[in-house]
Amino acid sequence: MVLLLLAVWFHGPIGRLLEGIAQFRQLNLKGLGFEASITKEQVEFAAALGAATVKQGGDAADFKAIADALPAPTVQQRLQRSRILWVDDSPANNRFERQALEALGVRVDISTSTADALARTQAKSYDLIISDMGRESDLTGEHDKRAGYTLLGKLRERKDWTPFVIYASKHSPELTAEARSHGAVDSLNQPAALVELVTRLLETRP
Repeated sequence: MVLLLLAVWFHGPIGRLLEGIAQFRQLNLKGLGFEASITKEQVEFAAALGAATVKQGGDAADFKAIADALPAPTVQQRLQRSRILWVDDSPANNRFERQALEALGVRVDISTSTADALARTQAKSYDLIISDMGRESDLTGEHDKRAGYTLLGKLRERKDWTPFVIYASKHSPELTAEARSHGAVDSLNQPAALVELVTRLLETRP
């Protein structure tokens, strides 16, 4: 995992390096007493997740959580057949998290409102839905602090049991318990924890 940690340390230089080796699927390195290989996708995953961790106020030196979030190769192959819907009225807030998942082969559709998310889920099946909590209400135009629960409730009313995860800035045991009481799998605010949960849910999907 050392190479993945370097990808986080040197996010900019690694990005430029990737442009130079884009034609290769795997980079093999040999040195005194070690031999390692890393794929372009793994570098992109680590760099994106490291950037997301920093954005959320985390410490980029917490490399173990980032490295642990990378699923095994067999799991990565299964993820490439999955599709999730990410609902957030400010998609730029989670672009690094999405990039990390996309580097693993997960297809991510973006929705910015409850109404649009409901329309998308009626037209297409998703393996997982991720939603923020507060966003503008489709009915009143005002800020709805519980829009995530509104979406989840409407999905369950029409017997849509797609696994649902809340990803919001606030986190506490009480908020997690409340989210689960509404039918969500979990409520998280840490990028590495989110990616670990998402990959586990996608790996075990029917």
